[in-house]
Amino acid sequence: MNTKVKDEAARRLSTGVIDLIRVIEQLRRESAARQGFSDLEFRVLIRIATLGTASPEEVARERGLSGADVQVEIDDLVDSGYVVRTKDGTYAATPAGEKIARAAVDGLTSTVAAALGPASDDEAQQLVLLVDLTTRMLSQSLEGSGS
Repeated sequence: MNTKVKDEAARRLSTGVIDLIRVIEQLRRESAARQGFSDLEFRVLIRIATLGTASPEEVARERGLSGADVQVEIDDLVDSGYVVRTKDGTYAATPAGEKIARAAVDGLTSTVAAALGPASDDEAQQLVLLVDLTTRMLSQSLEGSGS
């Protein structure tokens, strides 16, 4: 593939990834609102549930947020019974918090499955492989750049 073709492919892939992120963020915001959470509160809960346990600093660093903002959301989640403080000072989702995080993933899965409905099994599998490959290549690129 020549440089001009690669540059065009990179531009189209970048645009597609940005569009995909926008759609997923919209789905997450809608899911948060349906369940009575702010977007930030929902993001913090899902991340803690995904990690198992996490400190506010870990969640803040991974989400590009301030530690103080994350701590406020964690405090609200603790008060609501969705997160608990562990003995080592980290936080973990309660069964109720884990249920909400699972429902968020299940909701996204259902939306994607519905969108894939018209695709053949081969097309769906190719799409999965393409997303996996793109994610792996971009992750390796980030690791190589020291980001």
